[in-house]
Amino acid sequence: MLEVLKQCKGDFSRDNVMKQAESLHDLELPIVLPGIKVNTTHTDHRPISSMQFVRWDGKSWVRFGDLVAGATVLGFVTLAGRSSGPSRTVIGTSRCNRLSAI
Repeated sequence: MLEVLKQCKGDFSRDNVMKQAESLHDLELPIVLPGIKVNTTHTDHRPISSMQFVRWDGKSWVRFGDLVAGATVLGFVTLAGRSSGPSRTVIGTSRCNRLSAI
């Protein structure tokens, strides 16, 4: 939202805020994993379209593989696979620790 307000350059009318919110291109945010960029258009308001696989190693989540592009995801980690066990694999887009089972 901060980037949208910066792009408004003082014109905070509804039309301009919507125009700027629909014009985010390759925005990198500190809350998402490195390499994941935010993009919006007037026809697609879903800002994140790439993911990163991560694996629990017993102490922390460890990223592996390349970014997976082309999927529309929410801005938080999504559990993909078993709901318990030491080798959980998840698809991550965010640095936060929220999990959502699918």
